[in-house]
Amino acid sequence: MDLSDLIGSVILTGVVTASAAVVWLIGIVNWHESRTTPAVHHPARYFHLRQQDWDDTPCSVGDWVGYGHTTGDVAARPTAVAEVTALSGGASSDSDDSSRIDGILTLRLADGSTSRMRTDIRNPRTVQPGTFLPFHPAADDTEPSDDDLGWDLDTTAVRDLLLVHRLQLGLLSIDEADALLTVSLAGERPKSARVHGIRPTGMVRHGHVEVELIIGTRDGWVPTRTFLRPEDVATVRHNGRVLAVRVDTASTSDPRWVVWPRWH
Repeated sequence: MDLSDLIGSVILTGVVTASAAVVWLIGIVNWHESRTTPAVHHPARYFHLRQQDWDDTPCSVGDWVGYGHTTGDVAARPTAVAEVTALSGGASSDSDDSSRIDGILTLRLADGSTSRMRTDIRNPRTVQPGTFLPFHPAADDTEPSDDDLGWDLDTTAVRDLLLVHRLQLGLLSIDEADALLTVSLAGERPKSARVHGIRPTGMVRHGHVEVELIIGTRDGWVPTRTFLRPEDVATVRHNGRVLAVRVDTASTSDPRWVVWPRWH
């Protein structure tokens, strides 16, 4: 056997050995995956967690995004409400529990313009397209940053800001806004009410669907209407309950019940 044959034989042996090693590694990976229990998505747990988030509103931006803190002076900077239109980048977990996302938010600002910012999100269930986030408009020719979110706003400031914003969008009537504010100022919490029926009316405003609900209260089964995002309609359908507040009006002897909004 001459030198060229020897070299060819060595190369062939190396290729065969490498190919066998790759096949062996693939087999090991497949065997490991076959013995690993796949992550299971539990719709009931998902909707339960969404309801928990809803029950805790309104809350500070830190609690809603998942940081759980507020900083700074509430009156230091002008504030507005930005709407999340997209969440991209980063990585998230497929589990139903809260997981960290290092992502990029696309925001629609109060003047109709859009902007992007990178931020760290600890509760992906609460920061989704359509979410309202208190925001400090940046100075002219300055790109918004993570620091421009309303981390400095406490729960009271967030409540007032989002109440006015929903009122301006037509998602709340003046009477409904007054009722929600009255209950909140009194330090009371809305009552949990069973839902006997839910039916879309066909009206849509700013990504919210108007629905008519029949809810069980201390006054019996009563009808009420509200605007909800589609995913919140699904949450109500699955859980069969909403939060509501009782409103006594001078114009009628029959009390009225107002559904507690998701606020953010």
